[in-house]
Amino acid sequence: MKRRVYYSKKTEFPIIYRSEKIPGKCAICQSPIEYTIFQELDLDPEVKDYIPEPFRIPYEYRGKAHDYIPDILIRYTNSNQKLIEIKTLADVIMPRNKAKLTTAKIFCDSSNIEFEIWIRSVSDSRFVDKFPSPANFSCWEDANDVLEKFKKRIQFKRIIKNIFLTIYEIIKLTFGLVLWAIIIIFMVKAIFGI
Repeated sequence: MKRRVYYSKKTEFPIIYRSEKIPGKCAICQSPIEYTIFQELDLDPEVKDYIPEPFRIPYEYRGKAHDYIPDILIRYTNSNQKLIEIKTLADVIMPRNKAKLTTAKIFCDSSNIEFEIWIRSVSDSRFVDKFPSPANFSCWEDANDVLEKFKKRIQFKRIIKNIFLTIYEIIKLTFGLVLWAIIIIFMVKAIFGI
């Protein structure tokens, strides 16, 4: 089994990443997540080469023209190609990113390139996602399914929390009423000598 080496927490990004699988032998690495993915691609024998930020794809957002630069184009030894966009779960829900990724999907379909959105958690930048695993999606709709599951999970946690808070308030109120009842009983005994 090959050893994986991850970035040091002292590393500041962007950095120059060197690899035999990158045309020109080096590229700018923008983040710890990209750094770890580059290392994974270097170790993968099926990857012939990969190009970080390979080209621009024009897209329109709110009536204005923009350029979108995807993260990585991977070329495999079997001649297949895959365009990868790396996002955090928080980034995926942004409307501007939906416009970018929809355009990228259309571009890839017309160019015979597979398109995937890799969602990575912010809390763990070492290529391992906490929800779900693995989180590679072939289209935006799949990513939306994951977001819906994530939202339902959050809603469920909120419901459970509210139930426990309600039970706590009832117990607190009941304890308070019982305590007042005991105090009143002792006062009645003290006053009337019962």
